[in-house]
Amino acid sequence: MKVPVLMYHAVSPQITGATNINPVHIPLSSFIDQMRWLKNEGYQTLSIEELLIYKKYKKELSKKVVLTFDDGYLSLLEHVTKVLKENNFKATLFLTTASVGSKSYNELSHLGKSYPENDRPLNWRELQEMEQLGWSIEAHGHEHRVHNMLPEQELKFEMEMCKQLIDQNLNTSCSHYSFPWGRYNMLCLKSLEELTSFRGFRFNRVL
Repeated sequence: MKVPVLMYHAVSPQITGATNINPVHIPLSSFIDQMRWLKNEGYQTLSIEELLIYKKYKKELSKKVVLTFDDGYLSLLEHVTKVLKENNFKATLFLTTASVGSKSYNELSHLGKSYPENDRPLNWRELQEMEQLGWSIEAHGHEHRVHNMLPEQELKFEMEMCKQLIDQNLNTSCSHYSFPWGRYNMLCLKSLEELTSFRGFRFNRVL
């Protein structure tokens, strides 16, 4: 049985009415409505790890959903965490590590200006707090580069540095990877296999 994997990015009250922001970022009001709908329809959330266990042992997967967030925006701690708690939901953050602790995503200039300007990247202290609040934190590349355009050594650095920083700064050993921009090729898959602690994959289609 297939399980829906819902992918989010920034979720903020300031997004409402903005025209210069990528539509992957949504208003807080829309997110609240979506979570209430899932709760009212009887859905329960799974972490990535739980989903793999459920599939392995062929456990019942009806009314199950996985919630994921990419990059690592402050709005996740400030707004999303409260909504998740109210609905007894859990979520996974796929973290871009080079931007952690930065004042804005301007430091990753290749991302353009399509993100909410007032929603800065999280820092490690805030990420530790999120982890304590029940978030799973996994890998989304170091600099959010287009993986299938990278030579092998740069690709491996992008993957290995991301995992290394997460493992060093958080109480975890991340084992799941989400490709930035949803772009990958056979070299990407081979490189992930060589990082033997990566066991699950999620292929993003957007940021």
